[in-house]
Amino acid sequence: MKPRLPRVGKTWGTTARYTHIGITYALVVLVGHFGGARLDKWLHSSPVFALIGVFVMMGAGIYWMYLKLKAMEREDKENPPDTPENSD
Repeated sequence: MKPRLPRVGKTWGTTARYTHIGITYALVVLVGHFGGARLDKWLHSSPVFALIGVFVMMGAGIYWMYLKLKAMEREDKENPPDTPENSD
């Protein structure tokens, strides 16, 4: 009997989920930078707020990423992927 391969849609879905996390994290850090830079321009200050914005948003992004990965892990435990061991 020919071994079954995991469905391609499931693989692309998993890839999309992890790509979403990376892109969202990068965008969050950029928003922190540009928001801080705009505040620096408005207050005529050095890039203090741009740096604060980057670091605050990095922390928030890491926390969000942790929560998202925990939720994905819980989802995978509840619905294991289609593998040859689980089929039949």
